[in-house]
Amino acid sequence: MRLHRIVGRAGKCGPSAMAAVTGLPTHDCAALLREVTGRTQIHGVQSYELMAAMALAGWRCERTLHRGAARPTLAAWLRDHDTLAHSFVLVVRHHFVAVGGADIADSGWMFSRRPQPLATAPHRRVRVRQTIACRPDSDP
Repeated sequence: MRLHRIVGRAGKCGPSAMAAVTGLPTHDCAALLREVTGRTQIHGVQSYELMAAMALAGWRCERTLHRGAARPTLAAWLRDHDTLAHSFVLVVRHHFVAVGGADIADSGWMFSRRPQPLATAPHRRVRVRQTIACRPDSDP
């Protein structure tokens, strides 16, 4: 699945990754995260909170944890997964990035807000802590 360009006023990584996958503006994603967490501001979220907000937006998510020495690098993870079939939110360095199609997008901290090709993306040696596979509820 292709990623969307990240647009909107919220600049944190959780709303940005969610916006890249869903196509919603980041301020709408932050509103969903505020609804889920009960907080008045979003400065950081946990993966289960992001998954609950994605469910409110009409997306199903499945999480996979990578522990300790079994954490693959981003390059190794990309070799083993089909990013054309699903969109993914990856947790790297306690930071959310979106991967889908042949692109990667971020809040601008590690990668660009505009989806950029995976082949030219920097930081390919960063370790992947968690993988969240996302698909719309309308998909079988």
